[in-house]
Amino acid sequence: MHSSQQFFLLLFILIIPKISYQNLVNLGPFYECNHGLKGEVFIKNEREIIVKGFHYDGKARLAWFHSMKKCTKGGVHSEIETFLNLPNPDGNCDVLFGTPFVNQEITLILPVSVKGMRTFGMFSYNCSNLGHVNISSDSLKDVPPAPPTLKGVTLCTLPNYPACPIGTKK
Repeated sequence: MHSSQQFFLLLFILIIPKISYQNLVNLGPFYECNHGLKGEVFIKNEREIIVKGFHYDGKARLAWFHSMKKCTKGGVHSEIETFLNLPNPDGNCDVLFGTPFVNQEITLILPVSVKGMRTFGMFSYNCSNLGHVNISSDSLKDVPPAPPTLKGVTLCTLPNYPACPIGTKK
């Protein structure tokens, strides 16, 4: 391989990946609480979140993605209207149990605008916060609108498990 070919190959390797992520808003890494949850969280547009380097051990009983519309002192149990149960990366409401994720890039299509969210993370059956990131108002100011061709998804129903009665005082 000639030196000019090596130069262009190196340029391609170093610059092209940055171009594909340059328009994403970086929210930072998950604050890990449990089950090895890790990953760097990005907002692509109002209705898409990308998690790069996503790790989850797959062992939390009945785990799902969630968001809160505002931060609450009483937690999700006391203010049901702030809690959003989000579709998984497959776009359905199946819980994530038994399948580990190791250093994967996942994309979640949201049923609502990220501009109404203040947190994004994972929760499980026994009301355990597996991890989350906060979404500041400042981080949302440059988020582009979702493309009109983005498929529609719906909010998932709130869990109603005896170990995690969302909407009640705990």
